[in-house]
Amino acid sequence: MAPITRVPKDGKHLNGYSGNRAIQEPGVFSRTYKLNWHLCTDSRFTDVLASTLVHESMHECVSVRPPGIFDKWWNPPPGCSAEELEDVCAAK
Repeated sequence: MAPITRVPKDGKHLNGYSGNRAIQEPGVFSRTYKLNWHLCTDSRFTDVLASTLVHESMHECVSVRPPGIFDKWWNPPPGCSAEELEDVCAAK
């Protein structure tokens, strides 16, 4: 995956990052994630790695209570998307 870059927040870059932070390998009740190599090797992105782990763990709520927590493009209730919850946990 390409390096992560910081960009202004907008509808296309809800968390202020450009580039894939992680790729999800789907599963029925459990998923695996491949994290962007740059997040794990470039210490300038430690904060991005942390918020990525929070964001992706939100999706794993499906294993506790389906349907889980979705990204904004699925139109979850206001304040309940993985992006919004990530922002709260990362104090953005």
